[in-house]
Amino acid sequence: MCKQTIPAALAAALTLAALADFSRAIAPDPDNKNAWRERGRAYSQRGNFDRAIADYNEAIRLDPEYAWAYNNRGVAYSQKGDYRRARADWEQALRLDPGGGGANARRNLEWLREQGH
Repeated sequence: MCKQTIPAALAAALTLAALADFSRAIAPDPDNKNAWRERGRAYSQRGNFDRAIADYNEAIRLDPEYAWAYNNRGVAYSQKGDYRRARADWEQALRLDPGGGGANARRNLEWLREQGH
């Protein structure tokens, strides 16, 4: 096995484990917004952006002021090429929490502008 394959294989295994862990966290506590967001991140890392967006939607439903969930959903939308929705989510994250999730959103918005979107 080449050196580049080992980290990719390890990353894939870790995200599968994370999906299982966060699913187990959600089962007894479906109101756990953080578990929904983190499982969404794991789905994003595996390239399953639709499932990630669904999990971020649930986190936002549970807490409509959850800036990190808006930021992460914006990332998933951008990965799908839906820059209009990505921009809307990043702007919302920035409005809700300029220092936390909004700080990441600010950097994402700068990237979006640099890319001409």
